[in-house]
Amino acid sequence: MNERLLIVERDDAVRIQARDALIASGYEVLDADVGRQGVYLAERRQPDAVLVGMDLPDIDGPRILRELRANPSTRDIPVIFLLEPDVPVPEGEGVAGALTRPLDTEALPGQVRRLLGWDGA
Repeated sequence: MNERLLIVERDDAVRIQARDALIASGYEVLDADVGRQGVYLAERRQPDAVLVGMDLPDIDGPRILRELRANPSTRDIPVIFLLEPDVPVPEGEGVAGALTRPLDTEALPGQVRRLLGWDGA
């Protein structure tokens, strides 16, 4: 597996646990703790998908989605939102779905594959 994922999440523990679980499953993982850095990495490194938290210190998750969609080089990158319970999934082109916190790091790689249609189904 050579898929490259980008995690944009302000909570260090969530970001690091998700990163480590995905790396252990064979993904290449980039990560950022602020939205602008995430958008920059998406433009420069062209991940296969982006996992985005909602509450970032500079720009929120829906704004990141809009910025990715506005750029021809990132408009087709699917986005998975990382949500608190009972928070609705933001709508928009390219939203592959959402994962609810707390993340189950053992199940995370399979959940990502299913949401992105990479599970062979």
